[in-house]
Amino acid sequence: MGDREDAAGGASLREELKRVVGSLPVLSVHLEDGGRDPRRLREILETFQGPGIPITYSLSGNDPPSDDILLSMASVSVRLSFPEEALEDAFEGSGRWSHR
Repeated sequence: MGDREDAAGGASLREELKRVVGSLPVLSVHLEDGGRDPRRLREILETFQGPGIPITYSLSGNDPPSDDILLSMASVSVRLSFPEEALEDAFEGSGRWSHR
């Protein structure tokens, strides 16, 4: 996978991430799922894992990444969500649904 430019013709994601890693003392990175393109997720992982920066991941069950990607993480947390307000509030506490 090569460095791809964004739709506006700007710097590639990998270039932007490398600039961050080179500019700041990045000790760890936390990602959350959200339907991102698996190729973009691999770019993020390769960029941060190359210099040995641990990556953690929060998974809510929405189209989880492949097992090999999850196994490459320093840790993975799982968030339970429910399809109905009453079920989530019963599990998490009253009003939790509205704080998503």
